[in-house]
Amino acid sequence: EILNYPHATDSTVYPEEYLSNQVDCVILASVERVINRTNARKLNCKMIVEGGNGPITFQADQILRAKNI
Repeated sequence: EILNYPHATDSTVYPEEYLSNQVDCVILASVERVINRTNARKLNCKMIVEGGNGPITFQADQILRAKNI
């Protein structure tokens, strides 16, 4: 939530839902193994940019390749 911003809405996005949003690009820039075999199937993006320390597990990488991401 952004406090004191006039156009802000009061909504909560849970991590397991966040990655399944339809977007063009997901940028992973910090946490290791954030994309794994459990959530890789739920990704709804065209491209992933890896800027972090190993954000995608080997099993997730195989799933993403099969999905052409």
